[in-house]
Amino acid sequence: MFEREFYPLSEVADRLGCAISDLLHLGIQCRAQICVNIYGMADGLRKIRMQIDPEEERPFHVMPVGIFMLSSEDIRCIEVPDGLPFELFEAAQFDESASGNKSWWAVEFDPPIKVNFGHLVVLMPEVDRLEALHASQKNDNADSQDKPEVLKRNNFIDKYKNIWPSIDNDLRDASREGFESLAAAMVENRKGYWIVYVALAWAKDNFKIKNPPANTMANVPSRKITTQ
Repeated sequence: MFEREFYPLSEVADRLGCAISDLLHLGIQCRAQICVNIYGMADGLRKIRMQIDPEEERPFHVMPVGIFMLSSEDIRCIEVPDGLPFELFEAAQFDESASGNKSWWAVEFDPPIKVNFGHLVVLMPEVDRLEALHASQKNDNADSQDKPEVLKRNNFIDKYKNIWPSIDNDLRDASREGFESLAAAMVENRKGYWIVYVALAWAKDNFKIKNPPANTMANVPSRKITTQ
């Protein structure tokens, strides 16, 4: 499959082997970024710069022209029976200025945009993140019924800094573009906690591990995601 800037929601569901309703539900729970492609459809719009919580750990990705992120409330309205077509009055957009400054914008549409199922898309970096998370969960089920080791950030750093010298900076960078596979190690709904073997697999794949003791990394699988 050729890589694109974004994929239709139906193709993302096929790639992950899940139902479209599963992805919509993740969007409602703010665990997946669901967007709309309404390029050329907005006759009138008004943009207001938004403030970003500095503690927000979720990675954000610059959105192509015409792509906007749906709120969890709008996704909830779309998910209900006969929820489409849906009138979209507002959405959010993360973009980059010519000077390189990145900002979130609240965008209001006047008149509202009529959204159909074919308009629903997911950005490529978000697809990568969801694939990495899905792969790690499948590995959990296949390899063991025991819960994977989960550590709080500081404890994780103290335990592995001798073999992973850049662990502190790498965990901080997990919220940036390009670190989706590492971000998949963040424990959902438990801020500051990490799934150890997922993070170690990323470190192993990216040559971050230095002189590990014998057998320390022997059972850590690769998390490289390949596209068919």
